[in-house]
Amino acid sequence: MPHIHLLDDSVINQIAAGEVIERPASAVKELVENSLDSGATHIRIAIKKGGREFIQVQDNGCGIGENDLELSVLRHATSKLKNTEDLFKLSTNGFRGEALASIAAISRMTIESREKISLENEGDGVGLRVFFEGGVLKSKEEVALPAGTIISVSDLFFNTPVRAEFLKSNSSENSRILDLVIRLAIANPKVRFEYRADGHLAFLSAEGNLQTRLADALGADTAKSLLPLEWEESGVSVSGFVCAAEDLQIGKRIVPYIYLQKRPIYNGLIVKAINQAYSPYGEGAPIAVLFLDMPLQTFDVNVHPQKKEVRFSRENAVFLAVHHAIHNALQSNINYPSLQNIPEQTTAGAKDYAEVSAFSGFENTDRASSNEQIPFPELFSNQKVLQFSDSTVPPAISNAAPVTTYLQIAKS
Repeated sequence: MPHIHLLDDSVINQIAAGEVIERPASAVKELVENSLDSGATHIRIAIKKGGREFIQVQDNGCGIGENDLELSVLRHATSKLKNTEDLFKLSTNGFRGEALASIAAISRMTIESREKISLENEGDGVGLRVFFEGGVLKSKEEVALPAGTIISVSDLFFNTPVRAEFLKSNSSENSRILDLVIRLAIANPKVRFEYRADGHLAFLSAEGNLQTRLADALGADTAKSLLPLEWEESGVSVSGFVCAAEDLQIGKRIVPYIYLQKRPIYNGLIVKAINQAYSPYGEGAPIAVLFLDMPLQTFDVNVHPQKKEVRFSRENAVFLAVHHAIHNALQSNINYPSLQNIPEQTTAGAKDYAEVSAFSGFENTDRASSNEQIPFPELFSNQKVLQFSDSTVPPAISNAAPVTTYLQIAKS
């Protein structure tokens, strides 16, 4: 049996890189999140050949000090954590200190940075450039730089060719990076984003508010049609925008834009809550942009190397809050007909009739309390027929005055 021995640092770094940097989009994510944590208000991203040949992220953030520049590529070297308690009150995108070390270990990486000391020194000044190959420092020199940081990554996976074999086509990798940039941009509408792929501008969004950012990210027409929502339940706050029931995307696969304290996440439970809220309205993929907030001690982001997944201590409360938030937004958008507009004469020979007991939103006329039959096609020619159970009636209805909340259809 072989003897147990400690692995070399270069091997350890490559193992860690395999967990953190799965593809070029993973590297872009880590670098852009570092820029956001630096307080940048302008971030430029440029890639070539799907990111496998070249990635560059430039920002106007606080910069990296000369003494910290070499430390920044060491594993578990970070400015965002000091003790274990900090893991449970994170306010930054990154925290482990693995990103730069992982990227440097499997690429040729250049970091150029000048620390921003005050607003007066934002122009060109003396900064530092360091170059790493396979995680090893090769050169270090002073250069003229504006305040902020520029990180350039060339030949990603050059020393791990097996990993490179699993990458998709350049266009597919470009699309993954574009999706990532858009998700980060939506969460940070006050930051200007530029993304260029092979010299072509693929995404540009100036600083603004969430509505203007959604217009840039999803298209102006789509953004205008979205329904706003605001909901709080059991300590879980849900806000954002969702599409109307009639705008479900048939034949498309759309991954919802889900954020926890402005951090993009994916969570199967939340996706299930979204889909169930739309299930009474037919087939199709919903567009949803949801921002969740809850006490720090009720979730854990330190469960996935790429920080994509989150564990909740109260999963049922999160599920119900998301489901109720969307359900309420969709119900609020339904225009129920007024009984005053129902014709006095029924159509002879009509086959379908409806006996209606009014929602509190209907005007309570004498006609509503009578047993007179009303032609079903005339009453609901352009409306969807909904039936609520006690568990799905939104609070806006269930808390109203006692009224019958169903439509009963009778056949003659």
